[in-house]
Amino acid sequence: MVTENENADEPIEIGFDEAAGETIARLEELIATRIRPAVERSGGAVRLHGFKDGVAYLDLQGPGMSLLSGIANMIRHFMPEVQDVLDWRDAIPKPGLETPTGVAVRQVLEERINPAVAAHGGRISLVDVQDDTVYIRLEGGCQGCGMAEATLKQGVEVEIKHAVPSITAVLDVTDHAGGSNPYYRA
Repeated sequence: MVTENENADEPIEIGFDEAAGETIARLEELIATRIRPAVERSGGAVRLHGFKDGVAYLDLQGPGMSLLSGIANMIRHFMPEVQDVLDWRDAIPKPGLETPTGVAVRQVLEERINPAVAAHGGRISLVDVQDDTVYIRLEGGCQGCGMAEATLKQGVEVEIKHAVPSITAVLDVTDHAGGSNPYYRA
């Protein structure tokens, strides 16, 4: 299975475009002065992990994951030269995501599941699809949540299998010990 780095303390290296020094400096300043304080108030953490081809890759921890879309909007507002803002784990090649099954699962997550878990400050990301198995990561308030197993087995897995009958297993690859602000405490 292609997943994030096996050792969560050692994320893959994305690197920085050498020619984008000024953009990177402005981006780091924006993160330090406007974004990091807001993310830390919510109990999360954020740092710039890489910048390549106009894409800023962030290392988001805890509730910071649920703030990604707002962070991306702020960065693009102040820095139009930044074309996209992604979590660094999204840079890892995942060929299963581009299959018809991967597209269908992602649609279920974005249209049906994530709006529901967003009410609790959570988000569920599709990590990969291989054969008949879906690999997901629970983020934000879902990471470390005492109800994560019930949400996965009684909600997420049921919805995915109903929408994509070829799926036989939905597996959670979340580091739940890394969650710092779950909606429910264990």
